Amino acid sequence: MIIVRVHLLRGRSAELKHRLLRELTDHVAVTLGVDPQTVRVFIVELEPDNWGIAGVPVSLIREGGTSGTNRPEDRVEAVPRAQ
Repeated sequence: MIIVRVHLLRGRSAELKHRLLRELTDHVAVTLGVDPQTVRVFIVELEPDNWGIAGVPVSLIREGGTSGTNRPEDRVEAVPRAQ
């Protein structure tokens, strides 16, 4: 049995999480050459107040204007603003 654990910030739709479960399962099965029935994926949702970057809660960083972006430079710039 293969177990994949994904940590995400809370707030994504059920549809998106279902797609992630399907696609991760398929990708792992193909990559490792195993039956998809042997792949287990579970999602752990985190509250933005319970996750930090450089010691700053993500909830404060999101308030700083980086919500929805994956650009590291935006997050690096937002951390000092949130402190």
